[in-house]
Order: sequence, then C-alpha cells, then structure tokens
Amino acid sequence: MKRIFVFLIISAMLIISSNSSGGTVGVTSLCQNLQCYTVASSSIISTALGISALIFIAVYRQKNMKMDINNSVGILQRLGALFIDFFVMLMALTPLVVLPILWVEAQITGTFAWSFARPFVRPSDAMIILPGVLLIFVALFFYFYLHARKNRATIGQYLFGFKISASESGTPNYLARTFLSLIGICAWPISIFLALRRQDRKFWWEIKTHTRAVRMISDT
Repeated sequence: MKRIFVFLIISAMLIISSNSSGGTVGVTSLCQNLQCYTVASSSIISTALGISALIFIAVYRQKNMKMDINNSVGILQRLGALFIDFFVMLMALTPLVVLPILWVEAQITGTFAWSFARPFVRPSDAMIILPGVLLIFVALFFYFYLHARKNRATIGQYLFGFKISASESGTPNYLARTFLSLIGICAWPISIFLALRRQDRKFWWEIKTHTRAVRMISDT
C-alpha cells in the first residue's frame, strides 16, 4: 500500500474518532483544590475505529522498498514518526481502555452511557483506570519491539520513509533497544543533544544495542 493511502486512512480514523465522541476520548479522575471529579468519554464509533486501527496496523501491506545506507535519517523525521505512532496507538487503545469504567458506572447507576461526568471519585476509579494506563504502555512497548524485530516499519516510520534495522557493528538486541529508547524519550533533550554531536545522528540506545534507523527508497 502506498504511503499516501496509509496517511489518508489513519488521518480519517483520527478525525472521525475524535469528532464522534465530541472531541474527547479518554478518562480523567483527580482531586484539585479540594474539588474532585471523574470524567470519561468515548463512543461506539471510536471503539469500532480503535479495533479497526489495530487490525489495519497488523495486516496492511507495505510497499516494497530498499535500504539507502548512504543517507542518514534526520532527527526531525524520527521525532515526527514517533509522534504519529503515539497518536495512532492512543487512538486505537484509548476507547478500549475507557470501556471498563463505563461498564462499572453503568452497573452502579443502572444506565449505560458513552460518557459521564461526576463531581466526586470512587475508590474503584483508580483500580479501573491504572491497569488501562499500564496496558497502553505495554502495548506501546510491544508495538515498537515487534515491528523492529520483524524488520518492518511502524506506521510513523513508514510514512517518513525509514525503518529500524541491525547495524554492522554487532548482533542487534531489539528488546533492549525498545526498553532503552523509551527511557531515552523520557530524557529527550539529552538524547537529542547527544545525537546531534554525532555525524550519523545515532541515538545512544542504538549504539548500545547495535541497531540503526535506515532510510528506505522505492525499488521501482
């Protein structure tokens, strides 16, 4: 599938998912200035699109491309790909994560609704929300890990024309790469500063795990 089609499909999913739930999909439960509240919102369309997005990510065919080892992948391109990947995965997973608290709220109130807002929190809110947040982080980890291990570009990487591959310096460790890269993203100013000092623009976790970002060009 051509990259422009992938971009249009993902963009359409993001726009429709957001608009179908009034612009917000997610759940918030907190106390601030002695005022507590819990808000959750989703929609049947957002949920269906989330499932569809996960299926699309798993099965869509990427265009045959070959590696271009003569040109490095820019830092801005890699950050752009990361930004897209996070948005796509959040679009896919958030509606599913919201479902449990919507279901529990329906059991308590006797009426199911795709959104609710109440001026208080229940002890069960955190027990429902925190596993969902953990699930998103675990899913993100395996999303990046499995794509790298299978030598397949993520959605963001495919749109920006590169993928993660083994370097020529040793045996790649994609599991360690994924773990260290998530740590590096949390300290992104330092990671970018160190990468800018290198001519090949490699991040420190790529050096440690013998991996690299490789630009892909059409073979036709």
